[in-house]
Amino acid sequence: MTLEVVPEELRGAAKKLRAAAEPLACRHVPGDGVNGTAFGHVELAQWTGAILDYCRDANTQLSSAATTMAGDLGETADDLEAGDQSAVTRFDPMKNLFDRPGLELPGPSGSSAAGPRVVAP
Repeated sequence: MTLEVVPEELRGAAKKLRAAAEPLACRHVPGDGVNGTAFGHVELAQWTGAILDYCRDANTQLSSAATTMAGDLGETADDLEAGDQSAVTRFDPMKNLFDRPGLELPGPSGSSAAGPRVVAP
């Protein structure tokens, strides 16, 4: 099974999550008029007030979770790109041949005609 993860798609999903989280954080479920007189029943008004409190808390928690997930997706995208860049650098023959320790190139005098050789650390 192959899984392809595209960092830009992760960043796009993170942007959508942030956009969804913002209105939730700002959304206030008003409780105006939640009283026994308006409802005609004191206990029903108290129950409705408690439900409104749960709704406000749920909005806050959903907003926080979406913001956290968006941040995690962005970090994952950054980590994937860093890993890809590391792999490219590691497997680039020209980079490994000339810029990596552990290889000894022939000197300008041509002392070694066989090419580069590995030097023990």
